[in-house]
Amino acid sequence: MSWAKPVIRPATREDVAKFSPESLTRTFSGVVGEVDGEIVAFGGFAHIGGRVHGFCEFKPEARRYRVLLHRTAVAMLRTELTKRRFIYAAPEADLPVAEAWLLRLGFKRLDEVPGNLWRISSKAL
Repeated sequence: MSWAKPVIRPATREDVAKFSPESLTRTFSGVVGEVDGEIVAFGGFAHIGGRVHGFCEFKPEARRYRVLLHRTAVAMLRTELTKRRFIYAAPEADLPVAEAWLLRLGFKRLDEVPGNLWRISSKAL
């Protein structure tokens, strides 16, 4: 079985409209992952309520590129954390692997805040 080579590139508003239309209501910066011209992953940072939140969405076919996705996320976090003190994330409750990945990336759960909010500090990297 041969895998197509994925392409990681900056996301455009047109990409977002196709992959995650609800994200168009926010100011964001991010990247998309393409395989054979199809967007299979979208991730980046959104400005929500005065905070910067990390986010990502994947189609099932993106899972075969887990290492590339992780390395891309780490590089993006390192770059973004040179500009700000904290980045927040709120994993989806129905994805148990989301919390494990946040831990691996260096996020810590904020127990003092209601809900399921996580944060990484610029001191973590």
